[in-house]
Amino acid sequence: MARSIAFIAGIVFYYFASHHSSQVKKDRVSSFLSLITSFVVVMFLMKFVTKFPMVFEYPLALLAYPSGTLEFYLASVVIVFFYRKEYIKSKTKESFHGDLVFMGTGSSFFFYFIVVVFLNEKVLLEMGLWFCLYLSLLIFKYFWREVLFVGMIIASVISFTVEVPAVMGIRVHAAFYLFLTLFSFIVIIKKRMGSKWDQT
Repeated sequence: MARSIAFIAGIVFYYFASHHSSQVKKDRVSSFLSLITSFVVVMFLMKFVTKFPMVFEYPLALLAYPSGTLEFYLASVVIVFFYRKEYIKSKTKESFHGDLVFMGTGSSFFFYFIVVVFLNEKVLLEMGLWFCLYLSLLIFKYFWREVLFVGMIIASVISFTVEVPAVMGIRVHAAFYLFLTLFSFIVIIKKRMGSKWDQT
């Protein structure tokens, strides 16, 4: 329930914060919802892969068995193909990635805000991390790559010095943030190389 409300809040705040036309915003929201739905379904199905021996011995128990870190990683790999499909399908490519990152970051912040305020759980570290990322993306929306890069560096440092921040309640390893740091750095380099080629 907390995740569902968080996703709705992330979408609503994006809708009012974005300066795009209504059609573009609807297109972005549709892509975001499609990706979230696909991710949840894939993550659920991954249980049958990672816990395959239980499929025949305890099928009903497996249905209720919560998806964990491994399922999250596998679903993250699979969702890349869905993401590419949504990008190709999008009518307007401009700021597509930045808008989805903004909604995803916002949803993460709202999730931890709900958990802290209403469930009284001590996840201030995660809430603070995602709040800083969300606010930074709101202010520096045209530099979402750089914001994401700095945010993942901070998350990596926190992972090795304090504790590894979870992702919407799902525990991950420090290597997860190191990978995202490297990925965001490559995205920045690719963008700048593209701009350089455009100028020549």
